[in-house]
Amino acid sequence: MIVNELEAHSLAMYWKLKKKAPPGVPVYQQSPLQTDVWEILDGDKDDFLIYDRMIVIISIAIIILIISMVIIILIISIAIVLIFIVNIIPTTRMMIVNTYD
Repeated sequence: MIVNELEAHSLAMYWKLKKKAPPGVPVYQQSPLQTDVWEILDGDKDDFLIYDRMIVIISIAIIILIISMVIIILIISIAIVLIFIVNIIPTTRMMIVNTYD
């Protein structure tokens, strides 16, 4: 799908764009009353924004990957804290024992 922007020059060139579009590719002209799709998608003149049905699956996979990485970081952080605590406690006990001697 090609979405023609709302600028006056683009509106004037709509039929030329429609004629040059590849067969089977619809050309859509936004209404001036609609929210500008290019503004919503942060697009600019001559940008190609490519979306696929798979974008949902890819987004879910990325979210799962990020969650997995956060969990791994948390586990590593907990392990480091536990190692630190285990190493500190015996040292503290020895210092207490040594102060009584």
